[in-house]
Parts: sequence; structure tokens; C-alpha cells
Amino acid sequence: MLKTIKAKLVLFSVLGFLSVVLSIGISYLIAMNEIKAIMRADVTTAADNLEKSVSFIASARPSAYREKEFKQFIHSVKIGKSGYVFMLDDKGTLAVHFKEEGKNLAGEPHIDYIRSHRDGGIYEYRSVTTGQDKIVAYRYIEPWGLWIVPGVSKDDYFSQINQSFLKWNVTCGLTIMLLLSLASFWFIRNITGPLGRLTKTAHRIGDGELEEKVPVEGDRELRELAEAINKMTGVIVKNLRDETGKNTRLFGTIREAIVHLSGSAAGMMALCAQQASGSAQQASAVQQVTTTSAEIAVTAKQIADNAKTVETMAQETSLSCTLGRGDVANATSGMTQLKDQVQGIAASMLVLGENSQKIGGVVEIIDEISDQTNLLALNAAIEAAGAGEAGKRFAIVAQQVRRLAERTVLATRQIKGLVDEIQKSTNSTIVVTEEGTKAVDAAASLVDKVQLSFVTIIGMVDKTAWAAKEISLSTQQQTSACEQLAETMNEVRDVAHQVAQSSMETERSINEIKVLTEELKELMEEEIRSKGKAEASSGARFVERVLSGALAGGQLSIEDIFDEKYRPIPGTDPQKYHTRYDSYLDENILAMQDATLEKDYQCIYAVLVDRNGYNPTHNSRYQQPLTGDKEKDKVGNRAKRMFDTQVELAAARNTSEQVMVQVYFRDTGEKLWDISAPVFVNGRHWGAFRVGYTM
Repeated sequence: MLKTIKAKLVLFSVLGFLSVVLSIGISYLIAMNEIKAIMRADVTTAADNLEKSVSFIASARPSAYREKEFKQFIHSVKIGKSGYVFMLDDKGTLAVHFKEEGKNLAGEPHIDYIRSHRDGGIYEYRSVTTGQDKIVAYRYIEPWGLWIVPGVSKDDYFSQINQSFLKWNVTCGLTIMLLLSLASFWFIRNITGPLGRLTKTAHRIGDGELEEKVPVEGDRELRELAEAINKMTGVIVKNLRDETGKNTRLFGTIREAIVHLSGSAAGMMALCAQQASGSAQQASAVQQVTTTSAEIAVTAKQIADNAKTVETMAQETSLSCTLGRGDVANATSGMTQLKDQVQGIAASMLVLGENSQKIGGVVEIIDEISDQTNLLALNAAIEAAGAGEAGKRFAIVAQQVRRLAERTVLATRQIKGLVDEIQKSTNSTIVVTEEGTKAVDAAASLVDKVQLSFVTIIGMVDKTAWAAKEISLSTQQQTSACEQLAETMNEVRDVAHQVAQSSMETERSINEIKVLTEELKELMEEEIRSKGKAEASSGARFVERVLSGALAGGQLSIEDIFDEKYRPIPGTDPQKYHTRYDSYLDENILAMQDATLEKDYQCIYAVLVDRNGYNPTHNSRYQQPLTGDKEKDKVGNRAKRMFDTQVELAAARNTSEQVMVQVYFRDTGEKLWDISAPVFVNGRHWGAFRVGYTM
């Protein structure tokens, strides 16, 4: 209901009419209520005063209500034009009345009501005799048992209604005018206010701030219009975001493809040059390989013949080794017999040595006997000489015995010398025999080794014969392969020639791709610059509204906004600063800056700087906690710093160009597009909004 402007206009007209009617009705009701209030006030006041007076009289003179003076006093009390006072007893009889005194009115509603209420009050009724509407107040006088009742007719007060009605008509007229004024104000405010806000929002949307929402307020038509605009911008924003996302991904893919293609083109150019050169070298090498293959075929044939000869010689060597192996076996058997014989000789010589030792012992005994015999012969000669002639014959025997003993000694000495010689020869023979035994053992061992060597040689000769046979077969195959290789190399030579021609064609195609890549790269960079211009302009307008709004709302003064007394923040390197406005901007533009950054992965920063390059608020990703490491903090925490290189100051102080585009070498090493738009507050240049994109 009342959702349309037409309905409100109808309502406005009806309200005007109703306001007049309402003012008249209200005036009448107010007048009636005022008259009734006056009547009530009059009778109540009269009743209260009479109650006090009569109660005092009743206490002083118990029968005074019968006295003429008292009755005259009661009759003299007037209320309004025709109002009067009467007294009533508990039977309903009028004890005091200016006209009907003594009359019993029991049964009439107002009389019965009064008689039933001794606590006093007010009662309204219509008179049965006169038909007038009356109001009475009643009070009970305890000493007399009577009610004193002042009353008044409503007609007596109607004369006041003209005055009251006039007064309230003026009041109602003013009220109507006020209502009409309020209605007009309300109408204008509810129509033009939302329309004005809608228009401003539409202008901001037209300036590129597509995130703006039109306030849904006002009449149904305005609300529907706002909802339609919001829906339209929502669809546009969604489509733009989808397209932007697709384009961003596409541009990213194309950009990467361009980089790869550019690098690949350069690589392919070099590769084609190398391939062309290699093809010529390959053709020459193929020729050399063909010649070499023929030479290899001849050499392989010679190797096959030599392998055949080696095979024959290996067979003959194997036969000789087999015969030699038999001779070695015989030699081994002979060495075994020789060893046994030498060992027998050694044993005999040992026995001979032992016997010679025994002979030596016997010879020693004979030598001792000879010495004793010689001594006995000497003693006998001495005895024979002492015996004289008788002892001559005995002396001769003793002399012969002595000679025999001397010869025995000589013989014994010769035998002893011979025995010594025999012992020495025997010992030497034993030593030689032992050495011979050892030599025989060594020879036997060598013969065994020779036999084993012959077995190994036979195996190696057999392998040599098998290898020679394999070499012969392989060289035959190699000869055939070399012939095929020569044919293949001829084909390769032809292919190499074709490859050289193809490489030249490929090089020309790559040159064309390289030119196309450069053109595509330029288009991509133009797209980035165009996108950056829109974001820089949109950011600048947003900041202008924020600062202008702060100025209009009293949050910041013009001196605060243009404060250039930068206060150093202690303990920061690179040096950071505070101003009178930086905390306000932290709260009001950080979200917009971050949103700009997040919309495009190629956007590296989106920041506000004043005309001196001071940045009060940086993107959240560059407001990491300070570490104290200058190099880390230069990258991770860039807020509230001065950016005052030549390029940075050119952007900050630009007033002649709506958007400035520069190539910017950032202090962190990147090469970027720096795109900026100037910011003005109250027509005065403040600084610039800068966005950076990767090239």
C-alpha cells in the first residue's frame, strides 16, 4: 500500500481534505471537552466550598437548614447562568430548593444515585422536566444527614463555544498548514533525496567504480529502479570479473607463451644455424664414414683370415699341450721314484755314519791297547836287559811286540784318519742327500705346477680356438654390415642435404614468428597499460572522495590533509614517518588498495603517495612485521616510507596528464609499468595514486 508516487499524490490530496475536516472536528471536540471541564470545575469548586461552609454551620447550629436566612444563602449561590444549589435528604425529599422545596423525587435516577453515594462525586444526567443536560456535584453533610448538591445546565456554557471554536479553528488551520508543509517536505525528501543519491552513485559507477551499490530506499518505483541498477551493475561486474579472470588467465598464458616462444625462437634460430652447419658437416662425415666402412670391410676380411690361422695354430698348440701333459705325468712318476731312491740313500748313509762312529770307538780301543802293549814291551825290554843273556830272547820278543805295537798304533792312526774321512764324507753325503731330497720335492712340486699349467694352457688354447672361430664369424657379419652401412650412409647423406634445406626454411619461419611475437608482446603490454590507467583513475577518484568526505565530516582539517611535517618513526631502516592523516587513511583506503591488488596477479602494488612521494598506507602484503634486517624490511614492510626517485617523484607531482605511464625499476629489482593518476582535494593537488604491473 502507498508504494507508488501516484498513490502518495492521491494520499497527499486526501490528507489535505481530511486535515481540514479533522481540524474542525478536533476543534469541536476540544471545545466540548473544555466546556465539560469548566462545568465540572465549577460544580466541584462550588460543592467543595459549600461543604466546608455548611459543615461549619451544621456543627454550630444543628437546625440551621430550616432557617430562612440559611435557605436564602443557599438560593443565592449561582453557578453559570442558571445553575443553583439544593439539598436532599436520604428519602429523596428536597429539603432546600428555590422552587420545589419539600418535593420528594425518589425514583429519579440522579436522586437515587446521589442517595446511594455518601462519599461525594459528580454525576451527569438529563432533566426529566426540562430536558436539559446537567452536571451536579454532591457532598454529604454528616450532622444533618443531608446532601448538598450544586448543579449546572450544559446550555449555560455553550455561549463560550464560539470563542473556543474560533481559537481552535485558527489552531487547526495552522496545524493543517504545518501538516501540508511536513507532507511536502517528506514528499520531496523521499523523492529527490534517493534520486540524488542514486544519481551520484550512478556517476561513480560510470567513472568505473563498479563495486558501488545504489541505496535501495524511497518509494517503490525508486526502490525498483535502485534494485534494477544494482542487479544490472551486479551482472555487469560479474561478467566483467569473469571476462577479466578469463582475460587475465589468457593474458598470463599468452604472456608466458610469448616469453617461452621468444626464448624458443631464439633457441630455434641458433639450433637451425647449428643444424644447417651440422648438416654440411654431417654430409662430409657421412662420406668419411662410407670410406671408412669400406676400409673396415677389407680389414674385417683380413681379421677373418687371421682368425682362421689362429684357430689352426690353437688346435696344434692344444695337441702339443696334451702330449706335453703326458710327458709331465711321466716326469712326475720318475721324480717320485727318484725321491724314494734318494730317501733310501739318505737312510743308508745315516746307517754308515752310525757304523763309522762305532768303528771310531773300536779304533780308539785298539789304540789304547797298542799304547799299553808298547808300554808292556818297553817294560819287558827293560826286564830282559836286566836279566842279561837270559833275557835276550825275551828282549827280542819284547822288541818285536813293541814294533808290532808301534805298527798297530800307526795302523790304528791310519784307520782313525780313514774313519774320520769316512765320517766327514758320510755327513756331507747325508747333507747333500737331504738337499737332494728337498730338491726332488721342489722339482716334484714344480712338475705338478707344470702339469696344472698345461691343463690351464689347454683350456685357454681351447677358448682361443673358440674365440678365433667366433671372430671369424663376427668379421664375416661385420663385412656384411659394413656394406649395408655404406648403403645407409649414402641415404643419410641425401637426408642431410634435405635437412640443410629444411633448416633454411625453418629459419625463415622462425624469423616470422619472432616478428609476430614482438607484435603480440606489444599488444599485451598495451592491454596492461590500458588496464592500469583505469585502475589508477578509479583509485585516485576513490581517494579524493575519502579525503573530501573527511574534510566535510570534520575528521580532518585542510591543514591535516596537506600536512608535510613528516615525523620520523624511531628505529626504522629504511626510515618511516607519521603524519596527521596516515592513521585515517589506514582505516579508509587499505581495503580498496588490497582489492585492486587482488584483482590481477600482474598488479604488484596499488598505493597512494603525496606530492613528495610519501606513502601513508601500503598494501597489506607489504606491511609484514619489522625484523630489523634492512634488506628484508625493504621488501616486506614498505608502508610510511618516502619513494622519491626521479620516476616516483614524476608520478607524485604530475598535474598535466590525467594518467602517467612510466617504466619503473623498483628498488627490489623488478622492472615494472608504473601507472599513476593525480589526486586533488578541493581543487588543490595532493599527490597521486600509483599502480605497478609486471612487464
